[in-house]
Amino acid sequence: MMATYGADRFFWASDYPHPDHTGDYLQALEAMAESVPPPARAGLLGGNARRAFGF
Repeated sequence: MMATYGADRFFWASDYPHPDHTGDYLQALEAMAESVPPPARAGLLGGNARRAFGF
């Protein structure tokens, strides 16, 4: 999706923790984030949200 729409349009949102999440939730998030190239990862994990909401 990032390749199609642009990495600057995505950010991670979560209301973690929830009792229905498995114990490896954070490890799964880390693995997903590691698959994103470093510049896009910084946006996904915070930079894009800061820009979107003007923080």
